[in-house]
Amino acid sequence: MSKLVKSSNIVLNLEVQLYKEDKYFIAFCPALNLSAYGNTEVKAKKAFEIEMNIFIEETHKKGTFEKYLLQQGWQLKLLPEPRYQQPPLQKYKKPSSAATYTDVFNTKVSIPCC
Repeated sequence: MSKLVKSSNIVLNLEVQLYKEDKYFIAFCPALNLSAYGNTEVKAKKAFEIEMNIFIEETHKKGTFEKYLLQQGWQLKLLPEPRYQQPPLQKYKKPSSAATYTDVFNTKVSIPCC
């Protein structure tokens, strides 16, 4: 888990896909349209975690994170507890035609609710 979960936060469950393209591994989260890379799978995962945390922190500071999620097709479900539901993943394609799929992993990130 990228950040500690607090009661005033909403947890996002994200699928991150790993691809290999030439000498690099790409960690790509279709639901956020966010990616990072490294020369190993471990480095790509770590770079993605850093990138995701910066992205969420900066868009939250600007007050644009929720708007971005909604533009990406996310929905806010209020009951039984507040949570964002990501759009269906079948509409997403791999980041480039040269990339070869290698793995997928799930990550959770906690964002401030208010």
